[in-house]
Amino acid sequence: MQRCMLKRTVFIFMLVLGVALAGCSRDDDSPSANRNTYKVTMTISDVEETDFISLTLTGVNLDGSAGNTLWKINGQEMTGETVVSLARADFVESTLTYTIESIKPLDQLLVGVQLLNFNNDLSFILKIEKNGQIEIDEEKTLADGNDFTKQYTF
Repeated sequence: MQRCMLKRTVFIFMLVLGVALAGCSRDDDSPSANRNTYKVTMTISDVEETDFISLTLTGVNLDGSAGNTLWKINGQEMTGETVVSLARADFVESTLTYTIESIKPLDQLLVGVQLLNFNNDLSFILKIEKNGQIEIDEEKTLADGNDFTKQYTF
C-alpha cells in the first residue's frame, strides 16, 4: 500500500510540475491563435478494489479566457470545473467509459494517466482527439503487479 501511495504522490507532483512549467515559458506572453478542442475517452474494465486508477485533465488558456467551466463529461456540462479528475470508484459502477470534451478551445491540455494493477488483469482503452483527429490511441491489458503511467501534453 505504501508503494501505491508513493507512486500516487510522485504522479501528482509530476503533473503539478508539468502545469507549472508549461505556464512559465517566455513564449506564453501572448494568447495563442492556435487553440484546439479536445476529446478524451477512457474505458476500463475488470476494475477491482485493489487497483489504483487516476485520470486527470487540465486545460489552460494563457490569457485566462477559458473561464471556470471547461468540460463536458459524457455529454453533461461540468459547471465551474477547470480540472477533471477520475479515480477507481468512478469505474466500478455501471459507467466503464468516460468521454471528456473541452467546451472551449484551449491553448494547452495536460492529461495524466496512472493505472496500477494489483490483482487480476486490468484492461483499458485511452483515446485522445485533438480537433477531431486521433492523437493517442492506447489499448492494453495490465497483468498483476504492472502499471501504466503517462503524461500527455498538447
